[in-house]
Amino acid sequence: SALWEDAYVLAEWLSRQASPAETQAPHLPRAWRRLRSWSGLTAVELGAGLGLVAVVAQRLGLHVTATDGDESVLELLRANAIANGCDRAGGVRVCQLRWGTESPAESLGLSRPPDLVLATGCVYGGEKEVWDALARTVHALSAPHTLVLLAHGTGAAPGVHSFRGDFYEQVAASFDVARVEQHTLHPEHRGCQIHALTRREGEGSSSNGTRAQGERDRSVSKASQKAKRTSVAQDHPAALS
Repeated sequence: SALWEDAYVLAEWLSRQASPAETQAPHLPRAWRRLRSWSGLTAVELGAGLGLVAVVAQRLGLHVTATDGDESVLELLRANAIANGCDRAGGVRVCQLRWGTESPAESLGLSRPPDLVLATGCVYGGEKEVWDALARTVHALSAPHTLVLLAHGTGAAPGVHSFRGDFYEQVAASFDVARVEQHTLHPEHRGCQIHALTRREGEGSSSNGTRAQGERDRSVSKASQKAKRTSVAQDHPAALS
C-alpha cells in the first residue's frame, strides 16, 4: 500500500482544526457549533489504507474506527496503528468493512452513526457499482450530527472535483455538499480538494435514510401511474373496458 497525496492533505488539514466548532468547513452540523473539544467524539475512516488520517484523528481525541475491505491492507493498517502507539485502549480500532454492507454502524459495534466520516481517494476509476456501494455506506453511516469529509486528488474520477458523476448524484438527494476553501489546504498540494457533506435536517439517520428515499420514490411512481390511468379513463373511457 502507498500513502497517497489526498490522504496527506486531509490529515494535515484535520490536524490544524482546533475543535469541532472551529472547523474550517462549510455547512457544519448544528451540533458541532457548541463543541469546543474533539475529545469523546467518534470517527470512521473508509478505505483507510495506511491509516494516516485515522491516526491524526485519534491524536485529536476522537474515538476512531479505521476500516478497509482488503484483508492484506488491514494487516498494514494494524501494523501502522501499533507503530504510532494507537493500538491501546482508546486508540484506533481496525475493522474490516466492505462498502455496501447492510447496517455498517452496527457491524462496527457503534450504537449510533459517528460524528465524523473520513475518506480519501475513494471515488476513482470507472466502476459504478463501487461508487454506488460507497454512497450507500456514506448514507448509512450518517445522521444530521455527522460531518463527512472526502479528499480527492488528481486521480479522482472524471467530474468529481465539480461534484459531478454517479456518486455525487446519489448523495445530492440527502446531503448538502460543499468544497472546503482551497486556501486552507496545504499550499503544495493544490491539485487536491476536500469536500464536506452534511445530511439535511429531517432526512433521518443511517440506513433508514436510503430505504425511506426508496419508499418515497415508489410512492411518487405509484401516484404518477394512478394519475395516468385516471387521465386515460377520462379521455378514452373504452380504453379500460
